[in-house]
Amino acid sequence: MIPAKIEFNADLLLYILKNEPEVQLYFGILSSFNKKMPFKGEEDKVFTTEISDPSYIRQPVSFVKFQDDFVKLTSTIRFPRSSKKWERVTHFGIFDAAKNGNMVLLKPTGSITSIEPGEITTILETDFCLYVGHNLIFS
Repeated sequence: MIPAKIEFNADLLLYILKNEPEVQLYFGILSSFNKKMPFKGEEDKVFTTEISDPSYIRQPVSFVKFQDDFVKLTSTIRFPRSSKKWERVTHFGIFDAAKNGNMVLLKPTGSITSIEPGEITTILETDFCLYVGHNLIFS
């Protein structure tokens, strides 16, 4: 299981939750790598890429308001059993489509993790929450 105690302000996700509630969102897992930039004085860049494994698919996700200023997952997310090692898992992404589409949120996991072949990755509903302030109204 990937640690996911995350709290953050996500303006684009908040906009979708408030203004386009019919949009199905999807939870994805990403790995990252550092790239040395070619010119002196340029900072190295961090690039993320979604997991590449035939068994990997983004999982549908939805949120529910809890407490005053937060939303959390409505249920636990379970990814299919990995068929190969998922190296350097470093980020979570929220997407607006099951394939391709747009990433509406990218957030570091807080640690670098690898998922071994045969493991099932689970994100508990209580472990992933979003700070949204007083701006979100669920009907």
